[in-house]
Amino acid sequence: MDLRNAARRKDRSAESASLYATAVRFRFLATQPKEPFKLEVHQLILDHVGENGPIFYRATLLNTEPPGEIRSTGQFGPWNSESPGSTAVSGSYTFDDANLGVFEGIAGTLSSRGKFSGTLEHIESESEADVPNFHVSGSSHIVHLSTEFRAVVDGTNGDTQLLNVRSHFQRTTVLSSGTVTGQAGQQGKTVALEMTVKDGRIDDLLSLIAEDKNPSMTGSVTLHANVKVPPGQLGFLKKLALEGDFGVGNERFTNAAVQAPLNSLSESARGENKKQQAEDPETVLSNLKGHISVKNGIATLSNVSFSALGTIAQIRGTYNLLDKTVNLQGVLHTNGKLSDTTSGIKAFVLKAVSPFLKKKTVTIVPFTVTGTSKQPSFALDFDAKRTF
Repeated sequence: MDLRNAARRKDRSAESASLYATAVRFRFLATQPKEPFKLEVHQLILDHVGENGPIFYRATLLNTEPPGEIRSTGQFGPWNSESPGSTAVSGSYTFDDANLGVFEGIAGTLSSRGKFSGTLEHIESESEADVPNFHVSGSSHIVHLSTEFRAVVDGTNGDTQLLNVRSHFQRTTVLSSGTVTGQAGQQGKTVALEMTVKDGRIDDLLSLIAEDKNPSMTGSVTLHANVKVPPGQLGFLKKLALEGDFGVGNERFTNAAVQAPLNSLSESARGENKKQQAEDPETVLSNLKGHISVKNGIATLSNVSFSALGTIAQIRGTYNLLDKTVNLQGVLHTNGKLSDTTSGIKAFVLKAVSPFLKKKTVTIVPFTVTGTSKQPSFALDFDAKRTF
């Protein structure tokens, strides 16, 4: 411990002392081959120093990532010199106006408060955090993110075990658990989480990364995923690693360029002519499910399938989270007429080739979706030979 500008005052009535200090630096000896945990305290007041009982403290800490000021009051001790990590500690804290912009790829102003107790190497805490202006780089949306969590912190190295994290934004709640830990020879800590969404909204999740004002899809969503974010200078989306499975119900594509061709095939499958299709332009999809993997800013979709009345589709491909480009390949199985996906001379040609694409009463339609999320391009792909 490095104390600067410290002053000590004797309390004669209680035969104890108070210690006032500024620019205090604590350096905890690592019990494992890791970087020692360092803590910088801007101001520190200790009461009942020198007694056999606990020491009461008031401290102002300067946090570096994210930058902000932590104020804490509580007590610790008596000091266990043989096993410092077994020293008792308890108290409460507030953390205000922390700038999340120090982490490239996200932004917002965080405030947090909570209480804690235990030993120095096993501090149990109950806390809440609030970010009224959370934003992911590349998205046009700012959301209000609130979180409640229970955690166990090792005060000797800063490693944290997240036991129960409940995060809420818009109409979606995410339940998480995991760790925030360091490794030998590594600067910073790695976040590893297991996340679950039940009865959330796919449009809420997409709004976190969507550039458009309106997300590309709406509907309810379930999600189970493992997320890992290592330390380093790369942006959040480049560092993010995710593996998970999802399911979406009663979903619709909000972009007509994607939704319209699927509408036509589904409406044709239930016997509607083009005039009826025009009067009923939207088709509700169902049973959308699949697997998603995110690495180096690229989301890879696999085993994706969905259905609408009279149609079943299977899709795979990639979505670039950084430049928003889409590269999807799919196969649509429909009871409808292939020519109902378009009009004019193209429809005439498709009527001629449709019999060759039929298997029993089902028309198999290979297609692609390319371009960007803002301007996707849907096209039929007769040369494709795909197995899903």
